[in-house]
Amino acid sequence: MASSSSLQSTIIMGIVVSLLCGVSLRLTIANDPLMAIFEKWMVDFDRVYANDVEKLLRFEVFKTNLQYIESTNKKSGLTYKLGLNKFADFTNLEFMTQFASYTPRSTPKKSTPCKYATFVSAPTSVDWRLQGAVTPVRDQCSCGGM
Repeated sequence: MASSSSLQSTIIMGIVVSLLCGVSLRLTIANDPLMAIFEKWMVDFDRVYANDVEKLLRFEVFKTNLQYIESTNKKSGLTYKLGLNKFADFTNLEFMTQFASYTPRSTPKKSTPCKYATFVSAPTSVDWRLQGAVTPVRDQCSCGGM
């Protein structure tokens, strides 16, 4: 009888601890001022997580990526701006593993000497988008992946 009572106490204690952890986790998530941005991003990109623990982990990754985006966009002299996309809750490793299939050559490609002795003058920069030579960036998912 004593062991049955002890088992019940252990089970009840486990349930109480689990409930308290869940409440604590929800409060941690709810009190962060970036949560509204994260939840809007979740709606925009149809993101649903299995549980609060996964949501908190993804939120931390999201915050790290958002901080990187903001710090990069503050730099002067850049010709581009970063923004949130559907990969904002991926770590660099997760993204590289799933979408970046680049593997360097084992031997360098032989170079050939330039055929032209003189060059005509060229502008210091060309915006190929204005020339119609470049299309908008497209998501290729895992095209070309292993």
